[in-house]
Amino acid sequence: MSACEIERIEKVSVRVGSVHANSCSDDLPQAAKRATVPKTEIGFAVTGKRVVLVDDTLYTGKKARAAPEMLFRHGCPQQVSLWVLTDRGRRELPIGAAYVGRRDQDRIELLVGEVDKSEKVLLMEMAL
Repeated sequence: MSACEIERIEKVSVRVGSVHANSCSDDLPQAAKRATVPKTEIGFAVTGKRVVLVDDTLYTGKKARAAPEMLFRHGCPQQVSLWVLTDRGRRELPIGAAYVGRRDQDRIELLVGEVDKSEKVLLMEMAL
């Protein structure tokens, strides 16, 4: 559901920004972080707002821990919740999502247009 659809149904204004938490996560080497991380773009004050962070996959929890850190650089929200398409388990930090589309232990591959010339989420079954 897009922000426009939420505005139409709920009759409220929905602001959209992007938080790129890879620069705060230790999942990537420093050189890769500098080369591949898009800029965080939040064009509005988040202070006092209810913020929903949306990510494709929750795995170790490191990116989910880093995202609020980036967000709080732009103000102090009233509430922050995390929504994910896929929760792969195997957490290294005590972090969970408020809403999960699918809980999965299989391998997930995300293809992005800027890199892969295609946008897809692929579920790869693990061989036994």
